[in-house]
Formats: sequence, C-alpha cells, structure tokens
Amino acid sequence: MSDELRCIVIDETAAKRDELVTLIKTSAYFKEIRETRTLDGSMGLLENSVSNVDCVFVKHIFEDGELGSFVNKFESHECGHSTAFILLLEDPDHPLVTDEEAVHKLGCHSVLIPPLSEQKIREIVAILMHLRPELLAKRDLLKLMEKIKLAMKGIDTASQLKKAEQQSTLAEQEVKAISTEIKEILAKNARLSERYFEQLIEEMISAEVPWFLPGMENYTGKSQATKRRAKKFKEKLADDKFRDKVKQERAKRRDSDVQDESEPEILDNGMVAPPSLK
Repeated sequence: MSDELRCIVIDETAAKRDELVTLIKTSAYFKEIRETRTLDGSMGLLENSVSNVDCVFVKHIFEDGELGSFVNKFESHECGHSTAFILLLEDPDHPLVTDEEAVHKLGCHSVLIPPLSEQKIREIVAILMHLRPELLAKRDLLKLMEKIKLAMKGIDTASQLKKAEQQSTLAEQEVKAISTEIKEILAKNARLSERYFEQLIEEMISAEVPWFLPGMENYTGKSQATKRRAKKFKEKLADDKFRDKVKQERAKRRDSDVQDESEPEILDNGMVAPPSLK
C-alpha cells in the first residue's frame, strides 16, 4: 500500500530539505520520512533501519561517480535491496530532465524538479508503485543467491562430517531449513524459478573447494563431480534447441503439478529442487 512507504531525503540545504519533507508529509503517502544533509548521513540512517527503505530523494550536488558508488552501497544493505532513487534537480531545464538513460546510469529511477507540488509527489508515488514488483523481485533474487551459497556450504559441512563419521544431524537440519526458505521465496515469486535454476548452475561452476575438517584428506567427491556436470549442462544450454526443449519440459511439469505443501525435495547434488523441477 502507498501509505506504508518509507523514504529518506538527502539535501545539504536545510530550507530546501524542509520544503520537500513538509510536502511529503502533507501528501500522506509516506509512513516514515527521515532526512539528512549528506550521503554518509543517509547510510547511518540505513544502518539503523529495521524496515525496507522504499525511496531515497537525493539532491544532484555530488559527483556522478560518488552518487553511483553511494547507490551501490545503499542497495547492498538488506533494507536497501528494493529502494528506488529519485534525483532532485533545482533547474527545470537541466539536461537530465529529458535524459532518462543518463539518470539510470547514475543509479536513479526518476527525477523531481521545481516547482514542487502535491501532484508531483503523487506522480513519484505512481512511479514507485510501478517499480515495486521489479524491485521486490530483485530483492528476492539477492536473498535467493545468498540462500544458495549458504545451502552449498551446509552441504559441504554435512558431507565432511559424515565422511569423518561425526554427528551431522545439526548440519543436515540447517540445510533443510535453508531449503524450506528457498521454497518459500520461490512460492512468492514464480518468475524467479528459472532464474534460480540458472543461478544454481553458476554457483556450482564457480564454487570453491570446501574448507576441510582437521585431519581430513582433500575432498574431491560429489561436489566436484556435480560441478563438472553443471559446466557441461551450461554448455548445452547455449544450444537454443536444447534450451527450448528444457523450457518446454519444465512447462509441462509445472502445468501438471499440483500445489505440494510437503517438505522440499533435495536433488542428488544436494540442492533443493525448485517446484518446476520436481
């Protein structure tokens, strides 16, 4: 809902900052509005956040490289994964007003120019609502990538504990819990299923040799074989006919599959199977 939006306003001029904050409050679209005069100040506000920041209004007074670096750093924070950035311009005739590509290169999604009005705030809110599905999908993908890495580390740990004939129940439970979290993310956004499959292959190919428990020999077992199979499969995916065949098969399985609330299936490579691959 639009009345649940949270934003940060960055402007070095107190009067200008107060003008925008007052207008945003009057519009009643934002649940939380915080303000600061510097990029570093906004990072401090972000570090203290417990909820997602939906929008950052940032004054165009910084060097382009500095602004881009700030956006990347902000987006890397858990509460900034789905943030939209609105560039504040003082000149209505500024070249960036009509140069959408240049604005995107700065890491921003749109611009706000004077004279400020409630109508313009409503237009910004409309942009945020339009961007929200894409930004949320991006946030879920980042979460998914992190879960994949954690699951792979957990599988390596459990495998080595088993090889050393040590207790592996806890490690296996952790992998199972991560697998459930992956299934929940995929259930919320079905479009991520195919991206998950591709990311899984990439992670297998680039995976490092796992750390070793003390006294254990170099581990060259299933994970390395899986890595080789994943590489071969990726090479096959370069063939359009093969890729189409895979998509068609997955589509058939997805269409015939009913919703399954059972525990997630674990593939031979140790990773959780996305719903469309079961």
